[in-house]
Amino acid sequence: MIYNFLYPIIRLSLRIFFRRIDVFGQKNVPKSGPVIFVSNHPSALIDPLAVATTLNRRIHFLAGAEWFGKGFKNRFFKSQLNMIPVHRPW
Repeated sequence: MIYNFLYPIIRLSLRIFFRRIDVFGQKNVPKSGPVIFVSNHPSALIDPLAVATTLNRRIHFLAGAEWFGKGFKNRFFKSQLNMIPVHRPW
């Protein structure tokens, strides 16, 4: 629900901030079925948002498990923002 609410706001904000976002090869992305999008992101926030808002698909994000915590925060990230925790060995 929050994902659907934030999506148009973030999309508009990115369009205003960057003025132009070029996407190459979008026709190669299937309309349904599993796909993995990988971005080499120097900015851990802007790049995933740019990928999510330029595609016409609902995206699930991988994020470091240390960001999730416990309780409400964990459930919120998983259910409302489509985030999947990744446990890294460090």
